[in-house]
Amino acid sequence: MNGTFASKVFIDQLERPIRIQTPGALDTVLNYNSLGQLTQVSQGQSIYQFVFDSTGNLSQQIDPLNRVTSYLRDANGRVTLTTLPNGDQIGYSYSPAGDLLKLTTPHGDVHQFTPTLLGQVGTYLAPLIGQGSSSTQFGFDADGRLSSITKANGEVATLTYKPGTNYLQQITTPEGNYLFQNIDSVGRVRTMVSPDGIITNLLWTNTDTDFESTVENTGAIFSSSVNISYDQLFRPTTIDQDRITYDSLGRVASVGSETFTYQTSNQSSGSGNIATSQVLSSLSASGKILSTSMTTTTSDSLILNPTTRQIAMIGTLATGLRTVETVESVDVVGNITQSARSTLVGPDGSTETDQTVELFQYDLNNRLTEVDESEYHNLQGTVSVVASRPVAKYNFPAGSNGNVSLYSHYGNDTSATYDAQDRLVGLAGAITRNYNYTPDGMVSSVSNCLGTKSYQYDFFGNLKGVTLPDGTVISYKLDGYNRRVAKLKNGKLIEHYNWIDQTHIGDVINDDGTRSSVHYIFGAHPIAPSYAVIEGTSYKIIPTWKGDIRYLVAPDGTIAQEIVYDEYGVVLIDTSIGRKDSSGIVRNFPLQPLGFVSGLTDYDTKLVHFSAREYDPTIGRWMSKDPLGFGGGDTNLYRYSINNPVNFVDPSGLFSSAGFAKCFAAANIPSLGVAEGVVVAGCVTTFAGNPAGIEACISAVGLSTLPAVVTSAIACAAANMSNPKPPAPRCNPGVSCCPDPGGAGGGSNRSNTGSSVGPTFPHFPIGQ
Repeated sequence: MNGTFASKVFIDQLERPIRIQTPGALDTVLNYNSLGQLTQVSQGQSIYQFVFDSTGNLSQQIDPLNRVTSYLRDANGRVTLTTLPNGDQIGYSYSPAGDLLKLTTPHGDVHQFTPTLLGQVGTYLAPLIGQGSSSTQFGFDADGRLSSITKANGEVATLTYKPGTNYLQQITTPEGNYLFQNIDSVGRVRTMVSPDGIITNLLWTNTDTDFESTVENTGAIFSSSVNISYDQLFRPTTIDQDRITYDSLGRVASVGSETFTYQTSNQSSGSGNIATSQVLSSLSASGKILSTSMTTTTSDSLILNPTTRQIAMIGTLATGLRTVETVESVDVVGNITQSARSTLVGPDGSTETDQTVELFQYDLNNRLTEVDESEYHNLQGTVSVVASRPVAKYNFPAGSNGNVSLYSHYGNDTSATYDAQDRLVGLAGAITRNYNYTPDGMVSSVSNCLGTKSYQYDFFGNLKGVTLPDGTVISYKLDGYNRRVAKLKNGKLIEHYNWIDQTHIGDVINDDGTRSSVHYIFGAHPIAPSYAVIEGTSYKIIPTWKGDIRYLVAPDGTIAQEIVYDEYGVVLIDTSIGRKDSSGIVRNFPLQPLGFVSGLTDYDTKLVHFSAREYDPTIGRWMSKDPLGFGGGDTNLYRYSINNPVNFVDPSGLFSSAGFAKCFAAANIPSLGVAEGVVVAGCVTTFAGNPAGIEACISAVGLSTLPAVVTSAIACAAANMSNPKPPAPRCNPGVSCCPDPGGAGGGSNRSNTGSSVGPTFPHFPIGQ
């Protein structure tokens, strides 16, 4: 594909793909019935089966663990009932024109939609809770363009287009106006102004921006710029001062002083899981990263075994200490069932070992239900058990719609309650908290025994401010892309940010002299940066396979920062907090702020900022509903990555592993039906890292007639994967908590996938 893959696709006499061979991966075999329908896709022991009804529609999907998802349809072939592997059911009802009118979640709550004559969502009515409106209304002009949004709290935004075109020119909101100016004949915006007065000037090369400058127009508090150059294939060759080169197969060969080497025999195993393929293979095209190195003193390696379904990430340091991260076991659907984190110490790096082993269990709906942990010490072959204990248990009752009812951490139980819109209302037991919401579903306050945090948002749900229990006020400024570009504390500018795109941050620039500025350089990993430049020193970044920042290694091989997370991203250890700087001053904040899935962590609010939403790792949930609504692929608009954060990530806050709603919308692809979305999702996850396999699979189910489906599905697989979380924080064992160290008072404690289950809501068309 695109001159970068060495896969072979074998076809039968009907020109259907029947076998796919990719170097370093097990063969993928596709089987069909007499009607030409794809009935089985297998790769080694991973066998996915598809069952069709008498009308030719998909009726069952069976995964390699024999978990069955069933679809009941009406006379028009529309799905009216989806039965999940655990028996939970999702109901759908339609208008005569085929527009979705009602969506009934597994716990029986009904979400209602009123379509326009053109089939757009005109009104969304969430389950009514107490007094007040739960309705969101969307207005459209005579050309079918979104012209207004009226929220449940009564606030209105209006959209204005450039006369004679479909190019958005202005959005008027209660906070002010978004202005899109100097629009050329092909719709490229040259200047954007946000309600915060942030001016963004853009220069373009075809469809790519090659220069972007940002200034604050109410006193020029800060200014910044990003300069990007492209080659004839429209690949970035420089980002500011950082030069990027590619090898003959189109893979990243070097970024700055860091070089990348590959080995095709360590390619994707095709398990459909980011631990074995998805994230890491998305930029490495025909192979996996074998090793990366910035200097001669430190390197990290990724070693994959497609037959045994194991992955090992090894960081090697010049000091003789070697750190090893290993996924020991992956099941036939790609879920990690055991992982080991080891530190090897000694003159030869092997005489003494400290190891932590985690075991993961999942339910029929593929949600994480249990984490167990054992610690070992190995001294010259003598192994001793330091500790062995259950760490976390998550209970999902039947019909819970993905909400955790009981969370146990080291035997301490916390129960959670929710309302009909799946909003977390309260925690009781080991952790005690109360949550309040805006009429539109954003968390407005969190209270516990330490006090109350309150949150303020703009019209589109972007977090604009947080008031801490001690009265400290944190506020943010956004640009026209809705990207966070500045942070203020009690009105004083603390830092501002340069973004390379919507999800990758290039610089964190300190403005008050209390912290060091950080420049990030990205390489072959699609989420995590390769190294950070701090005060002129380049630190090698060793991430996890899913993009968590794990180590920052100094040029002399010493570890400047080590971060350990729980399964939902709570920081358990950050060795850089409490360090002394060059002046001997103790610094009680991280060396650099990227963390879980390389999200921007705010250590005042304890939230992790991703491009579209704020994530609270202490409860494993988003602070607001999915901006895409049910088009994001989940009937629960708050949970993180279908409650499976061990195997999925969501670096944007929008992605659905089965709906691919955002990617498809960006490619102007007609909406896929529920079943078709599931099949496309199955193709992408089954053949993750194998674009030829994705293309063949999609073609086999008859969807290649939508030309952009294949390329967008591949792009989605390369750029996204999702994560979820339940409702309860964790304290370290033996540490006395408030009982809530991660609640309103701060402290350290502990997201959406599925088929496209409903319509995508009209949403902000520029940012996010």
